Amino acid sequence: MEHYFIPKKYKKEDISEFGAVIYGRPYTFYTLKGLFNYHGVDDGTMALLNTIVKTGEHIEGKVLDIGCGIGVIGIALAKNFKIKLTLSDVNSNAIDIAKLNIGRHNVFARLIESSAFDKIHDKFDYIITNPPIRAGKKVLFDIVLGAYHHLEKRGKIILVIRKDLGMDSLRKAIVEKFGNCTILGRDKGYYVISSTLQEELAWGDDIDKDQDIFREL
Repeated sequence: MEHYFIPKKYKKEDISEFGAVIYGRPYTFYTLKGLFNYHGVDDGTMALLNTIVKTGEHIEGKVLDIGCGIGVIGIALAKNFKIKLTLSDVNSNAIDIAKLNIGRHNVFARLIESSAFDKIHDKFDYIITNPPIRAGKKVLFDIVLGAYHHLEKRGKIILVIRKDLGMDSLRKAIVEKFGNCTILGRDKGYYVISSTLQEELAWGDDIDKDQDIFREL
């Protein structure tokens, strides 16, 4: 995954396209070799988006799609919910292609090239991500736990992760940071989990070890 942090130069003719159906709506996305979702929308992203609808989660307010890649998650949400969207990614090529895609789909969004939250200073009502698991534990934790300082009160982070790629350790870290962690759904080995920034809990607060802090489906 190190190559992702050092994007290669590309030419206009290197850009290709693929089609997808999300929430019953057809999309055509620009894409570029070397970016996540190069060949099409991955199962994890679809699990995340489908779970949001199945659970009745009403996405609103300021929304950050962090590690946005070509922009699939943020664009799909913006076409179905009234949100103020920010897209961020460490890869400048991803930002370029995401810009093409938001233009193609008539979505207004702010784009930020940033490693995790290094260049992100706002707070959001929702932070939604299919994080770059294979980039390593540090990158994953920087994104997921870093959300704590970038959520409005009662704001939520919603993310997708495979159980065999570190979900259990991540859930424990989320509970230590946020005080709560909920499994919203599961599909094809992917789990969609959520945590809410609670006013009564802060970093370092004691958590009742006997409390059922992992609420299952």
